[in-house]
Amino acid sequence: MKSFIVFSAVVVAVIVVRAAHLRGDEPVDEFRPFDLREDKKCLPDGDSCKDSSECCSLACLAYDLQCVTVEHLLIRIG
Repeated sequence: MKSFIVFSAVVVAVIVVRAAHLRGDEPVDEFRPFDLREDKKCLPDGDSCKDSSECCSLACLAYDLQCVTVEHLLIRIG
């Protein structure tokens, strides 16, 4: 019984520390555990866009920038 209590306390401590670490890594609005979207990104110099405001638009097409589809597969497991 005593070992079960110690084990439970360790598991809870690990979960709390891990959650605090994840919370400090990314802003809350950008944290998406399962992000399986397809976005079109502008690649003016062969680099991918840094944020969603740089996604392909009519303005990008007007300046003859290359638009490609980038698949996002981000799965975070604890």
